Amino acid sequence: MSDFFENLFDRIRRASPGRHALIRWLAVCAVGLLLLTGSKKASAVSVLLPPGTAEEIQSVDPVYVYFFWGEGCPHCAQAKPFLESLAQKNPRIILRSYEIYYVAENHEVFERVCAAAGFEPRYVPTIVIGKRYWEGYGEQIAQEIQTVVNSCLKNGCPDAGAGIVAPLPTAQPTAAPTNTPRSSDPATDPAEDPDGTSPNTIHLPLIGSVELTGKSLVLSTALIAFVDSFNPCSLWVLTMLLTLTLHTGSRRKVLLIGVVFLTVTAAIYALFIAGLFTVFTIVS
Repeated sequence: MSDFFENLFDRIRRASPGRHALIRWLAVCAVGLLLLTGSKKASAVSVLLPPGTAEEIQSVDPVYVYFFWGEGCPHCAQAKPFLESLAQKNPRIILRSYEIYYVAENHEVFERVCAAAGFEPRYVPTIVIGKRYWEGYGEQIAQEIQTVVNSCLKNGCPDAGAGIVAPLPTAQPTAAPTNTPRSSDPATDPAEDPDGTSPNTIHLPLIGSVELTGKSLVLSTALIAFVDSFNPCSLWVLTMLLTLTLHTGSRRKVLLIGVVFLTVTAAIYALFIAGLFTVFTIVS
C-alpha cells in the first residue's frame, strides 16, 4: 500500500508542478486517509463479531448416563469407577445407576429403557447414553463412551430414560433435615424396619443393639459370629462331645475331637453359604 502511494505522488509531482500539484497531492492524501480509516474500522468490526460456527456453540443440557449392573459381576465392578469418575469431573454428567439382580424395580427400569433404545436387554453391565448403548465393558468401550459423552456435552443428546425414569427433583428451600439424608438410588438406600431401626443393626445378648454401618469387615464378621455362636444345636453337640472326651481322660483326644468338630463345622458352613450364593445368582 505504501509503495502504491509513493509512486502515485511521484507521478503527480512530475505531471503538474505548482499550486495545482499541491492541491492534487492534498486530495490524494485525503483519499488515502479515508481508505486507511475504513480498513481499520473493518478490522475492528471483524474482531467484535461473535463466532459463527455451530461447532463452537456448547450445549447446556445435562448428559444422562444409565448404568445397569449386577452385584458380583466383575465387568460391572470395572465399569463403575470409570463412570463415577466421569460424573465427578463434570457436574453436567448425571450417572443413574441401577442394580438389577436383587432389586425388582430396577430390573423393570432396565427392560423399559432398553426397549425404548431399540434393543433387547441381555447382559450386564449395560450402559445407555442417548441413542447409543454398550453391553459389557473394556478399554475400547471406555474410549467410545468418553467420545460419546464429549459429543453430548458439546452438541447435546436425548435422555434415554425420558418418560420412564422420574426426573431428578429440583432444589427446593426446605428446613435442614434432622436425620441423615437418604440416597435417591434404591440399590444403595435400604429401607428401614417398621420399628425405625436400620437393617444393618444387630442385637447382641448382654450388649444390646449394634449398628454395623461404618464398622470394619473384620469387626462386623466377629460380631455376627458371636451372635451365631449361641446355637442350641451346636452347643448341645459340643457339650456331648466334651463330656465323652473328658471321660476318657486324654487331653490328646480332647484336642483332636475339638479340632475335627470345628473344622467340619466351618466346612459345612462354607459349603452352605457358597451354595446359597449360587442358587441366588441362578434365580436372579
